[in-house]
Order: sequence, then structure tokens, then C-alpha cells
Amino acid sequence: QKSIYILGAGETRLTGNLLKEAFTCVVFANGGTQLSLDGSNHVNAVRCGGVQRLVVDGYLHLDNSAYYPLLGTRDCEITGAGTLRMSPVSADQMAWVYVESGRTLTVNMPIICASGLNLREGNGTLVLKGLNDIASNIAISNACTLSAAVLGNRGSTDSNLGRGDRIIFNGNGSRLLYTGSGETSDRIIEINNSAVLDHSGTGTLVFSDDLVVGGTVKTLTLQGSTSGIGEIGGAIGAGAATTSIAKLGTVAWRLSGANTCAGSVTINGGALTVTGADGSLASASGFSLSTNCTLTVENAASANQLDRLNDAAPISLNGGTLCFLHSGGAANYSERAGAVTIVNG
Repeated sequence: QKSIYILGAGETRLTGNLLKEAFTCVVFANGGTQLSLDGSNHVNAVRCGGVQRLVVDGYLHLDNSAYYPLLGTRDCEITGAGTLRMSPVSADQMAWVYVESGRTLTVNMPIICASGLNLREGNGTLVLKGLNDIASNIAISNACTLSAAVLGNRGSTDSNLGRGDRIIFNGNGSRLLYTGSGETSDRIIEINNSAVLDHSGTGTLVFSDDLVVGGTVKTLTLQGSTSGIGEIGGAIGAGAATTSIAKLGTVAWRLSGANTCAGSVTINGGALTVTGADGSLASASGFSLSTNCTLTVENAASANQLDRLNDAAPISLNGGTLCFLHSGGAANYSERAGAVTIVNG
């Protein structure tokens, strides 16, 4: 392996070409305010281990079939007017990214990748800001955070997530952090472990397609801390193991799909609304509402369900509010639920 170490306190500019040829070549950007790459560069990996900004005004191909092509062990911003290309790792045919726990790696420029992207290990945050040409799915394989402002649809070329069909949550505690102004996305959410959907942008964010639910006992957490509204428009299926729902933060979330997940529903922050023509939690094992939290069962003449909640599921009000809301008119509205226990409030 040939290693290139960038050290020091100021800016380093490489105007020529870095070519790995027959060797493994890794660039360790360990110091300085900025590393600028102006030439045509073909290396196996770049490790952002101290440099504050990596500026690619030329061409940078990260070509590593055995390990991470891009690593962030310190906070770093990758930007520039050039081209950033990443090749897949042989193990899963996805380009791997590592971000150390407590660190943020921000990629402002577009990424070109002929495969998917796997945010793997590290527990840090990867922020994608470019309009990326990532050919396949995005995976979050540890308790990492993927942050994006434009999710787009399947096959899109004008989004932060590229052309893939799915956002795959493999890691326990994996999180998607949305910071945009609201949109409806048909990307498929696949949850194979406990996952977090965090709407910390503005406007209304809707996931319109059915979720793919894996076989591990898990919790899907819906959260956010802004004035936006989040919605799961597709169904959260039963899967091969129990899936629970947790609601945190101030952002209101809506469930408008025919959900068959069989775990508990716990609201420890804000409001959760079951609504729409198909919205239901008919298989939920129970409901728990903390202080100042609300579970709303909402109907309208044009979107009416006579029984949205599991008839046998107990409801525990720990200072929370169970709200039945409808628009009146000629339609009949009703709801059945299990035993209601008022613990506090």
C-alpha cells in the first residue's frame, strides 16, 4: 500500500494527478484548513482525518473493491466544481462510507456511483447535498444518520439520494434526517432493525409507498423538532417479527395506510394521527400516551373508517389525550377500542 499523508495547518493544493496504478493508494487528509485536488485523481480511498474542507475541482475516483473508499474520522466538508466518483465494494456491490461517531461528513458536490451507497459503521452523520447519480439503493447499516433535504422519487436524477428504489435501515438505531421543505416520495422504506424517521425540515413530508418490513423485533420511531408534518402513506406490514411504533418530538406525524404491524404504539412527544381512507392500526397490541401527547382518530365523509384501532388493544393515558375527530355531515362515525386506563392527567 502507498499512503499519502497531508499534514499541517494551512491549505494544500495538488495540481497534478494522483494515479494508483498497480498499488493500493490511500490519501490521509489529516490536517490543514483545506486540501484542493485540481488534477485527474484515481486512488483507492480518501480518509478525512483532520482537514476541514476537501475541494475537488478536477476529477476524483475512489476505487476500492475491498474496503471503504471514503472515510470521515473528523468533521469535514467535501465540495468543488469537479467530479466525485465512487466504485462499489465487492462484498455487497455498494460503495461504503464510514463516518466516526459524533462526526459529520458533508458532501456538497454530486456523487457518481454505478451501484448503491452503504453508510456502514461509525455511528456518525453523512450529509448529502448534491444532486447525486447513485444508481441503486441507499443502506444505513449501523446506528448512523443519513441527512438529506431532497429525497426525490425512485429513478430520480434531481435528488440527494440518486436513482435507487429503497432506503434500507439495517442498523439498530439507523436514522434518516430530513431537512427539506416538504415533498412526497415513493421511495420504499425497508426496515430490518429499529429505525428512525426524523422530519426536521418544514412543510409536509409523505412516504407514499408501502414499507418493507424485515424479520427482526424492532421499533419504528417517528420524530422531529420543527413545525413540519410527516406522513406514512403506505402500509407498515406485519413482517416476520413484531414491529412497534414510537412517536417523539414536536413534529406531528400521520398514518394513512392500512397498517398491520402488531407491536405497541407509544407516544412520548407531540401528536400521532390515524387518518385517510385506509388509515388504521387494527393489529396494534396497545397504546400509551404521555403527558401533553395526543393520539387522534380522524374521519371525514370522503375518508371514513368505522374502526381504525384494534378493538382489544388497551389504551393507557399517562397525561395524554385520545381525540376522536370528524367533519360531521351525513356520514356515520364510530370507533371501538380496548380498555382505557387513565393513569395521570
